Amino acid sequence: MENTVYGLFHAMAEKQPEAAAIVENDKTMTFKELSDMVDMIADSFPDDTHAVGIVMRHRAEMIASILAVLKTGAMYIPTEPAFPTGRIRYMMTEAKVDFILTEM
Repeated sequence: MENTVYGLFHAMAEKQPEAAAIVENDKTMTFKELSDMVDMIADSFPDDTHAVGIVMRHRAEMIASILAVLKTGAMYIPTEPAFPTGRIRYMMTEAKVDFILTEM
């Protein structure tokens, strides 16, 4: 698993859980905190998830969502929340996503 993006992340989280994984503005998230967020997101996915839409701004939550999708072996389709709704709908329909993760 270490030859995948998620595998490399997981290995780093195991080796250096308290190291900084994300620095966003003045907030730092450790690898353990990010790993916990990834697990929480991935655990919420239905079984047999194949494709996940991600409609989020570039933040820690987006990184965690991408890693969660990769952890499950699914593919993700990222888009910006500022895109026109019709464009997002078209992208997600064409990609046949199972569901969409978005910001609250």
